[in-house]
Amino acid sequence: MARAGSDFPEFRESAEWRKLATDTLYSQLAQQVYPDGAQFELSTGYQYVALASFLRVYRLAKRSGVELPAGYAQRLAAMYRCDLYLAEPDWRLPDLNDGSRRSVLESLAVGAGDVAPEDPVLKWAASGGRTGTPPTTTSTLFPYAGWMVMRSGWHGSDERYGLLEAGPYGYGHQHEDKLNLIVYGYGREHISDAGYYDYDASDWRRYVLSTRGHNTIRIDGQDQHRAGLHETYLTKEPVGDLRWATNRALDYGAGVYADGYGPRRATKVVHHRELVFVKPDYFIVVDKLEGEGVHQIESLFHLNHEEAEIEGPVARSVDPGVSNVVVAAAPREGLQVRIAKGETIPEVQGFIPHERWRASWRVPQARAPAHGKREVPADIYTLRTTLPAKLVYVLMPCPVGQRPEVTCRLLPVEGPGTAVHVSLLAGQQGAVLIGKPGQQVSCGRMGTRRQVAVFDTSGPSPRLLSEL
Repeated sequence: MARAGSDFPEFRESAEWRKLATDTLYSQLAQQVYPDGAQFELSTGYQYVALASFLRVYRLAKRSGVELPAGYAQRLAAMYRCDLYLAEPDWRLPDLNDGSRRSVLESLAVGAGDVAPEDPVLKWAASGGRTGTPPTTTSTLFPYAGWMVMRSGWHGSDERYGLLEAGPYGYGHQHEDKLNLIVYGYGREHISDAGYYDYDASDWRRYVLSTRGHNTIRIDGQDQHRAGLHETYLTKEPVGDLRWATNRALDYGAGVYADGYGPRRATKVVHHRELVFVKPDYFIVVDKLEGEGVHQIESLFHLNHEEAEIEGPVARSVDPGVSNVVVAAAPREGLQVRIAKGETIPEVQGFIPHERWRASWRVPQARAPAHGKREVPADIYTLRTTLPAKLVYVLMPCPVGQRPEVTCRLLPVEGPGTAVHVSLLAGQQGAVLIGKPGQQVSCGRMGTRRQVAVFDTSGPSPRLLSEL
């Protein structure tokens, strides 16, 4: 209707068509796009589809001299800023909810040129940093989408990036993936999820929709199950159970999954996940499981690599000539780890899309079903234990040619929190205390009343490096 009203102004009703089209599209823009710029399907593919539709009407209105409703351009600009702040250091988006790892550069150029030419940050991104003003912060909370993006810096070959998903289920194209993690570093996404697959009823489609295709937790072999819980699909307010803090040295994010596991949600276990980024080197994951009785916890980390190896509770990728990553679990009795790669029995596990399919939001439908998939090692940690339980991991990308050597262990703690000892390369020793603001958490001579504190423990006495 917008196109007809624009192209045929001589028709008596063309003005009504244009007004109805722009008013309707603005109503949808206000309904579908959260204040943080995320489209309510929470899909990095369909965010672009919706944006393209809203943009076409915006351009038609400008060309025809039609006045748009107040706020139309501002909400469009928020969608472009969402792409900018969500993008990984290679300017590609993470692969979320039937999404894709498409580049945002062309889209940002449109946003900076047509929609928000006065926005200095969009101008900076679109120009590759030649003009405009860079963002004042590196890490970003999307309070409606529930995305928590942690980065060491903006777009450079050595930058590190982490994402924690802790928001609504989404309005469409949903995956059972709450508290999923993605990690990038040194020019490569290291910990990826299963992406998307053709919209069919195959085992492959079920895999990419399932919890086991993501980097979060299953309980007793059961997936999360928000499908059908319509109150989890959308939010009208910022997500209430998120916690977020950031400064130049540290990032902290936390979320909760409390909607049950299994097809009838009969397994009533609550998963709390905390993610700490000790900039610029490593991420700490703290998983707390609450419930009753004995359960099997299954923690998944899908590596965007060809090969991996296990050494005790440590799993690492070992691809030659590229940056690699280590997943180091804090040891505890009964904790086991295995690598699943290219499995189809008893269920699909250890696959992600080929990069050439991940770079486009649409999979060519003519391809054979076997195309587009790549076998990758999935680190699967399992623990059968009585709840409540706590599991801790250190995730660290390493430069090309450097073997990732990282270990961690839990330390005794006083107060409501967690203390983790971390051993890095070259004999570096550190401790991270994670607590609650305003409440004391202590471990020996170390203590804090802040959310996170990092200490150097390489010398005879611990030395505080940073607090958040």
